[in-house]
Amino acid sequence: MKNGATTDPPPAPSTWLLWQRALPFATLFGVVYFVQGFAEPTAGLVSQPFVDSFSSAGFAATEIGAWLGIVGLPWSIKPLAGLMIDFIPLGRLGRSGWLLLGNLLSIVGYGCAALTLLLAGGEGLVAALLLASSGVAIADVATDALAISRGQPLGITGQLQSVQWGALSLAGILAGELGGYLAASNRLGLGMVVCALLGLLVIAVQLILRVLHPAVIVEHAPPVISSDEPTAARASTLGEAYRQLILAAQSRLVITTGLFLFLWSFNPFSTAVLQSYATDILGLDEQFYGRLISVQCLAMFVTACVYGIICRMVAMRVLVHLSIAAGIACTLAYWGFSGATSGVIVTLFVGAAYMLGTLIQLDLAARVVPIRSAGTVFALLMAISNSGLSASLTVGGFLYDQLFLWTESRHAAFHLLVGIGGLSTSLCWLVVPFLPPLDDRPISPAKAADVTET
Repeated sequence: MKNGATTDPPPAPSTWLLWQRALPFATLFGVVYFVQGFAEPTAGLVSQPFVDSFSSAGFAATEIGAWLGIVGLPWSIKPLAGLMIDFIPLGRLGRSGWLLLGNLLSIVGYGCAALTLLLAGGEGLVAALLLASSGVAIADVATDALAISRGQPLGITGQLQSVQWGALSLAGILAGELGGYLAASNRLGLGMVVCALLGLLVIAVQLILRVLHPAVIVEHAPPVISSDEPTAARASTLGEAYRQLILAAQSRLVITTGLFLFLWSFNPFSTAVLQSYATDILGLDEQFYGRLISVQCLAMFVTACVYGIICRMVAMRVLVHLSIAAGIACTLAYWGFSGATSGVIVTLFVGAAYMLGTLIQLDLAARVVPIRSAGTVFALLMAISNSGLSASLTVGGFLYDQLFLWTESRHAAFHLLVGIGGLSTSLCWLVVPFLPPLDDRPISPAKAADVTET
């Protein structure tokens, strides 16, 4: 202020400048999600050969869905991992230390899974995959917490989600093609080995960035619970962290946003049902089904890139309604799935619509969580969402079998389940009026500098 006059605030930093400063972060997040696209047991490289192996052995869709639900359990208890990641740092690495630990667990889990197939005929396979899934989930929570702590103050949570899910989709293109080959040639064990080796890639990138960009790996903020504190002090602080988690779970933000995410994810029309229908009823071979997954991921990759451009141009309130419409559309589109040609067309549309809806949900969650407990609260929201997905795997397989018994036709059961899935997603509109207010304000240059330079 000079002579009673106010000066205009400095202009907000350009998107290009923000991206330039955040590039090391985005690189790490992209690599983690690329590997996750292969290593997530219920949707990655080993998912298709796993379902095919047990389906060929005569197991019902209900049983396979239940096993996948067990393997996916770590994704439903992610808040516990978030609590540790936010409040118990691993030395100076902080949250990055948990990212390292998660990848080590994934490597061990997939190594054990490969050994069970080689030496024990698959005995203990679900337990080994559960360990691998736990590692992938921990790495995912740590990455999300790092992405929010860097991206939310900059106003680029949508762009970072675009990078992460673009990388995830790119991995899906490759994993779909390779997964189809593994299923067709009955080489589930090879898939386990590939996933274990990819875990080493994330560790290598972390080590490289530790040398070139230490601010990406080393967190300079003082830890909430220091390893130097007395045991009683650490226990007291952890107890407070637990109380904060309980308060967050009871807050309007988590209840309404979580309910919205749960309803969007709880779609009884599951991928296990789709694969069974496509290969057993329509007669498409496993290699072609794997290529359909790659086609879907290609559409998802393109959509993720586009979302990174448009997410700051459209109000979140509008995007929320768009995500519901996209979720309904990507389910009902399967009414047109009747063969190879229609399968490619439907899959392209589904990939784009599903990715749009997913990115909007993730962007919504990333915008509303507090940075200090980003890992815990975001993980709580994602756990609610993943609980809906895990429940839908079990419910979807059960409904598909029951609808078949009722209609005596797999075609009729499939189309009825598609309709039920679309109706389920439409329930999200009942929650929209109760969602918390969303902040679309531009960031200040000072805040941008503070985040990108630490």
